[in-house]
Amino acid sequence: MAKKTKQRKPKKSKKRVPRHLVEAAESRSALSATVAWTLSLMSTLVAEVMGFLSRLYTKLVEPNDLLTVMGAIMLFVALIAGLVTLGLTPVVLKLAKKRPPQVIVQLACVAGALPILVILLQYLS
Repeated sequence: MAKKTKQRKPKKSKKRVPRHLVEAAESRSALSATVAWTLSLMSTLVAEVMGFLSRLYTKLVEPNDLLTVMGAIMLFVALIAGLVTLGLTPVVLKLAKKRPPQVIVQLACVAGALPILVILLQYLS
């Protein structure tokens, strides 16, 4: 009887990952901070637009108490989300290996400061 020999399995070729993809890998903390920053920025922008539209409608079309309250609530939501956005901006800039585009950073700073300015202007007038 002939002895059975084990056949060697062919080696799988390892695909090389391009160097620019390996170097661009972010840490989990940087990625989670970036996601939280982006979500807070989007929440701030949506709340600002909704508050602006509700106030514009009550001024130009029809005075409505419900829309006035909704505009104030949206301004408060924009204030909280804007403060979170302003707080996370330096964290994201410090942690991320690949920095976000400068235009997005400027938009985050303006969107985060806008509710504070609006509240100050309403308080002063």
